[in-house]
Amino acid sequence: KEVFEENILNKPIEEMAVEIGLPRGQVEKLKKLQIETVEHLTRMKREDLLTGNYKLSKKYVDKIEDFLISHNLRYKE
Repeated sequence: KEVFEENILNKPIEEMAVEIGLPRGQVEKLKKLQIETVEHLTRMKREDLLTGNYKLSKKYVDKIEDFLISHNLRYKE
């Protein structure tokens, strides 16, 4: 179990994007925020992804959140 959780944190966001149907444009916005892996997502606040120059659409922030929760992870509080 431990190893699996570690692997999910190292998963590139491109792989996650394929799994959850995240469009290329949304992935590019994540990269502009220096987000390359699932672990980087867990260091972001939900609000940070919904505001600013590279904000993502709420629909996809929700999809990412569902993905994180399915792996017992979450956005930073």
